[in-house]
Amino acid sequence: MQFPTLESLATRQVISLDEQASLADALALMNQHAIRSLLVCTAKGYRLLQAKDLMAFHLQGVSFNAPLAQVLLPRALCLPPEADIQEAIKLISLHQAEQVCLVDANNQLCGIVTYTDLVQNLDPDALAESQRLGDLLRGMLLLQVNKEMPVSLVLSLMQQQGVNTALISENRKPLGILTLSDVMRLLSQGQELSCRVEQVMSSPVDTLPEHFSVRQAVNSMREKSFKRLVVVNDKQLVVGLISQQDLVNLYYSQWFTLIKKQQQ
Repeated sequence: MQFPTLESLATRQVISLDEQASLADALALMNQHAIRSLLVCTAKGYRLLQAKDLMAFHLQGVSFNAPLAQVLLPRALCLPPEADIQEAIKLISLHQAEQVCLVDANNQLCGIVTYTDLVQNLDPDALAESQRLGDLLRGMLLLQVNKEMPVSLVLSLMQQQGVNTALISENRKPLGILTLSDVMRLLSQGQELSCRVEQVMSSPVDTLPEHFSVRQAVNSMREKSFKRLVVVNDKQLVVGLISQQDLVNLYYSQWFTLIKKQQQ
């Protein structure tokens, strides 16, 4: 059984900027296209600017008038178009990234594959029906904050803990969430970040019951086009937060095991 190639899943239209563009230009473009990462074309190859980088630059007091060439950005993960999903998952998981670029033998960009592309191509029937969300979430890190916390403090906590989402809750009941997409919107609007997080959080919160299987979670995310969902127990208390990345990692881990057994 062959794994599908990345070329068959790729998004062809890649949003990118030249390194002479400013951080402000990048922020505006990312908000315009509702994306959390942007390719930066440099003389030495492709770099990646992510929403978490913009948050970090803001907290460090970096001027958004600075050109992209003057800030330190990680190299974009690259694979040839003929590479398969298995190679991409291994590379993405190793670097904790959200996407991989497809670059041909002539160093030409052919497209990108993100976690969203992978989720849209998952086969829910191949998932273990017995795998419950509540079991999957045990021990996973979740940042929960008080609704009265200033946004600036929440951003600092998100950066310190290396998470993309903060859950605003009260007595373990979900009130709202703050994501990196919300952060980019606030930065582009010049929002005062000393305000309480409840004033800018996304609310109400969409939830899934902890007894849902991974298959049901994949279907829910696909139908609602969500990147993450809050998982609650039968009393509507927070159990954890499930993301596309979590589901993709679990799905392919199970799939690889199944394929190896079949090949053996």
